[in-house]
Amino acid sequence: MSQMDIAKRDVIEFRLITYYDSYAEPRPAVEIYINGENFLDKVNDLEHIFAVAEGHPQITGHAPIPPEELYPSLRHENVRFGKEAKMDDV
Repeated sequence: MSQMDIAKRDVIEFRLITYYDSYAEPRPAVEIYINGENFLDKVNDLEHIFAVAEGHPQITGHAPIPPEELYPSLRHENVRFGKEAKMDDV
């Protein structure tokens, strides 16, 4: 793989943070960044456009993901590369 190909790849980061829930309790959470941009901010911005169009701008927004919810989805046995993929293909 050339240096040019490597430079074009996206970078995904998982940042462990402290999130304060609606009860002001500190909780561990994970923020996902893609190429330095917060993924949930992007999702919220897009959802906000539709929520405003529907007359409900206050319904947008997501809390960061708790590590215990994120980790199982990142484990090897949950990786899928299409409908026909088998674990031998991974």
